Amino acid sequence: MPEQGFQPGNGLATKAIGATAVAVGAVGAVAAGLGLGHWALDRALNTIYAHWKPVLESQVGRVMGHPFDLGPYQGLGWGGLRVGATRLAPGRFDRSSLRVSAAAVSLDPLASLRQGFPVIQISLEGVRADLKPNRQGQWWVLGPGGGKGPPPRLELRFRLRQRAQVFLPKSPTPLGLDGRLAIQVHRRALQLQTRLIPPGPAGRSGSAGAPGSAGSLALNVSGRWDRRDWRGQLRLDHLALAAVQRAVGGTLQANPGQWSGRADGGLDWSWQAGRPSCQGGVRLASLGWRPSPQGPSLVVPNLVARCQGQQVSIQPTPWQWQSQSPSQRQGLKGEASLRAHWQSGQSQ
Repeated sequence: MPEQGFQPGNGLATKAIGATAVAVGAVGAVAAGLGLGHWALDRALNTIYAHWKPVLESQVGRVMGHPFDLGPYQGLGWGGLRVGATRLAPGRFDRSSLRVSAAAVSLDPLASLRQGFPVIQISLEGVRADLKPNRQGQWWVLGPGGGKGPPPRLELRFRLRQRAQVFLPKSPTPLGLDGRLAIQVHRRALQLQTRLIPPGPAGRSGSAGAPGSAGSLALNVSGRWDRRDWRGQLRLDHLALAAVQRAVGGTLQANPGQWSGRADGGLDWSWQAGRPSCQGGVRLASLGWRPSPQGPSLVVPNLVARCQGQQVSIQPTPWQWQSQSPSQRQGLKGEASLRAHWQSGQSQ
């Protein structure tokens, strides 16, 4: 009787091979379907972005007063539609600009349902701002925000995924910037939250120190640009004047001497119908100014400035003009105070 060996067409082996073939075919079909679905989704998103891109560029450009150029579509990511290099070009009334290495654009569905109109989120990465004041000393001039016909019911929310770098003319060390911006196009309104972080004290190598060691300045602004109606808050948190001077660099016309000291305090302010108003105070501790590295210096141990309405005042404050050299004991001492009226950007 002949031995019965393995027969390709019989038994469990044949069933296993058949099942494997079916599974592989099913996986291949699913993969092909997913690939086709992803391709179709990518094409659809590209079409949607191409439709909204000129709308976003036009509305943001009108508000910011600078031409706005969104980068090319680069596919779908975790943060939404990925967009390439984006920029706000120099404007008509100032030469400041802003560059972004990458951005993500998405629709906030919950906020859109609550508001009853689209709320678009734009996340920015690798942001660099180059600020250049015009002849009037304005760093950034906003646009009129108007256009032909009523603006669309639309809200744009910008946020920084990474700390931005802010460069001022002739300054080698940038300011750090955290913040977010919301623009309600149809209301001609915006809300801005920012926090400026100057570079820390320079080390032995001459490079800037750790961010945050020189304090910070927080500025919140909200208002409507069609009415020129603004209000906000300014907060100073142990801000080092020397660090600010390093970051400002050559932007001051004279940039005299060397400043030292720290600033703390807060101001609530408003600007309505061309009329300014503020409430709060700022304290400068260990304020010093030296015209030259080896020259005498002005020392003010404690200076407190207050603002109430349109009245600005400095309490009676002792000061001393003293020499750096121990051998020279001559110096001047005194006390100073100030009361001023702030009106239309000028003190009287």
